[in-house]
Amino acid sequence: MKRQILLSFFALAFVTLFTACGGTTTVSPIPSLVVGKWTVTKAYYGNEESSADMYKGYEINFTNTNTYSVENPTGAPSLSLSPLNSGVYEIDAFNNNQLTFDKGTTTSSKHSIIIVNNTKMVTETYVTLPGKLRTLYRFELARK
Repeated sequence: MKRQILLSFFALAFVTLFTACGGTTTVSPIPSLVVGKWTVTKAYYGNEESSADMYKGYEINFTNTNTYSVENPTGAPSLSLSPLNSGVYEIDAFNNNQLTFDKGTTTSSKHSIIIVNNTKMVTETYVTLPGKLRTLYRFELARK
């Protein structure tokens, strides 16, 4: 009897595995929510909030082809570390709250997406600057 139960369990697991792996892949809607133009509404560096005009004119555009571009007229600290203000972004397919800019390059950076919906996105990343402690950078963005 125990052997039949064990064999039934393995047969069920086998069928479930192959049925789940067939055909199409289901992806969370978060990647599609990121696509579009966003502006920074607030930014925090540790416990300090940036001044209201620091991000005036800052805009980041995420395309559905996984590229991004940044307009940063004030030179404020950016979500992306690319000196070109453009590149490739990726949202981890298995961990949809992980946004990576320019993966595999020297300017690569990772952000955790805390909230994303049609109008608001909040990201966090840790930054260590020379001679300073590791600091949490938090960006609040609104869809433009």
